[in-house]
Amino acid sequence: PIIGLMPWVQPDLTCAVLRMLPAAVHKLNTATDAWDDVTGTALTGAATTLPQWVNHKGVLILTNEGHDQLRKYTGSGNTATLGGDPPYAKTVADYYGFLMAGNVSADGAHFNGTQILYSEDYDNDWSACNGFEINLNETPGDILAMRRLGRTLPVYKSDAVIMIRFTGSAPVRFTQEQFPLNKGILAPLSLADVAEKGHIFLGTDYELYLNTSQQIAP
Repeated sequence: PIIGLMPWVQPDLTCAVLRMLPAAVHKLNTATDAWDDVTGTALTGAATTLPQWVNHKGVLILTNEGHDQLRKYTGSGNTATLGGDPPYAKTVADYYGFLMAGNVSADGAHFNGTQILYSEDYDNDWSACNGFEINLNETPGDILAMRRLGRTLPVYKSDAVIMIRFTGSAPVRFTQEQFPLNKGILAPLSLADVAEKGHIFLGTDYELYLNTSQQIAP
């Protein structure tokens, strides 16, 4: 089964579409109307895997819910595991030039559901940043999704929404603040951008919420 469609806006502003299957990644060939296999090493996902992806510095970064290490697609050839020994991660985001990996693991088996690792040199080094981890321990719930919204990075957990803000200075590069919502995201793939409005997501109380970065309201 097709488990995800990944639109990718390339550096020249043309758009490509890739799709993820449990063990493969295909790219739509607009000349032949066929799907070309660009997998490389086979993925180890399942039909129930929830893939996530992000456009980062002109490259498509994708994860299959942490079954494999973070991968990239540069526009030619096949997908490949990032360099620099990247983590396994269940969600990814682009924020102020950093690639953010959330709900992470070093071995693909034991995940730290409340931790974000980030890198400024995502394809070479995951340890060079001063204080290269963010721990969201305000609540015990797992990080399920995150996506930039204006100058903030909302992180959607299973029991809360945490706002990350870039400070621009080391060693404390980021601040974090919990929204007074007392609810999290129920379905990570429900997170959607609404132009000039914010994010809409399905909450754990089965209500849809709008996050404007200033407030979250039903």
